[in-house]
Amino acid sequence: MKRIETQQGVALVIVLVLLTLIALIGATSMQTTTVQESMTSNQKDMSVSFNSAEAALRAAETYLNGNSIGAFDGTVAGLYYSTANNIPDWKNATTTGWITRTGTLPNVSSQPEYFIEELPTVYDPTTNASADTPLQQKPLYRVTARGYGPSTNGHSVLQTVFKR
Repeated sequence: MKRIETQQGVALVIVLVLLTLIALIGATSMQTTTVQESMTSNQKDMSVSFNSAEAALRAAETYLNGNSIGAFDGTVAGLYYSTANNIPDWKNATTTGWITRTGTLPNVSSQPEYFIEELPTVYDPTTNASADTPLQQKPLYRVTARGYGPSTNGHSVLQTVFKR
């Protein structure tokens, strides 16, 4: 009986310290898991929006490879002639007529879209450069595509130059 009287509760203090440490480790791991889940969701959104914009670029290139192309005089929405004074504002959806890609992509908040600018022609470097042959000129087109991910928070904008 003498042993019970001399105990001072050291085991209780040690157990309480260990429980506090375990609770802190658990809270930290939950916070880390939440941050990693958010990062994964953002990465998926970015990847899907990038692939969606790539699909719009391919649709525009298919359009440019076609036999007939519309007029690049501003009368057809999405087709523009690019000069220093006439540059479409791709950030503003109301002033720029975007062409929506045909077909439906799954898992996107909006279907991808694009517009095409006709750039000034350039000389084709692959043509014959003999003195009596004029150099051929080739038209260039700048394609701006915008793709969306699963959420409305993110989108990707891609540009490419296409020689026809």
